[in-house]
Amino acid sequence: TDFPKDKFDSIDLFKEPFWVAFHKNSVLNNLTNISTTDLKKEKMLLLHDGHCLRDQALKLCSPEILNSNTNIDTRATSLETLINIVAAGEGFTLIPALALKTSWSKELSLSTRKLDDRNAFRKISLVFRKNFSKKQMLKELCKMIVNQSPSSVELL
Repeated sequence: TDFPKDKFDSIDLFKEPFWVAFHKNSVLNNLTNISTTDLKKEKMLLLHDGHCLRDQALKLCSPEILNSNTNIDTRATSLETLINIVAAGEGFTLIPALALKTSWSKELSLSTRKLDDRNAFRKISLVFRKNFSKKQMLKELCKMIVNQSPSSVELL
């Protein structure tokens, strides 16, 4: 997320990879590794305009997907809604690693795979006001978050 650098500071925590979620009957299920160019084979489901996850997903997409309005569909206001639409057999969506739930694949006939692209991640940071008086406490908090981070993220 962009923020005014003159008013805020940040501490980077980790990189969170994106995964692809799709119905088990999808053509994507035939692929061992899924790259961003493979995504043009299915309809991409995204959150509504203004959601940061939507913007992050669009930054990853190949020009073939972005230039074809028929391959992108916006119809959800939550990640949970997107998952249920995908589970009904409609296209695919991108999911941040920390949002993955193993119950989805068991209960909803979904498959998930890590997106095979070195740029398929989002950077997670703690952002705070420059004049915040307890910066040392924030640094300690960041250490705790990093130490408790799951193996699904890449520490910075």
